[in-house]
Amino acid sequence: MPLEASSVIGSLAGISDKAGLTTHHADEALLDKLMMERADQSIIIADYTKLGRESFARIDQVTAADYLITNSCADEAELERLQKRGLQIISC
Repeated sequence: MPLEASSVIGSLAGISDKAGLTTHHADEALLDKLMMERADQSIIIADYTKLGRESFARIDQVTAADYLITNSCADEAELERLQKRGLQIISC
């Protein structure tokens, strides 16, 4: 039975315009990518320390996610680069 979801919400180790969405473990990256592909929308939760950072295993391009929820300390220049790639930013 194929898995499907209306939304997937996940956290990760790094997100950057250059490296995309990344995590520490290759197995986790594969599962995260599959979940994002099966969902109607993907929501990433990452605090300011994860922005502009690259980790070991690539999940996908930034464009694979729809939303980024982050805190108000996030680097404005990095947020702008991510937003230009189509990511909707929610800062709180």
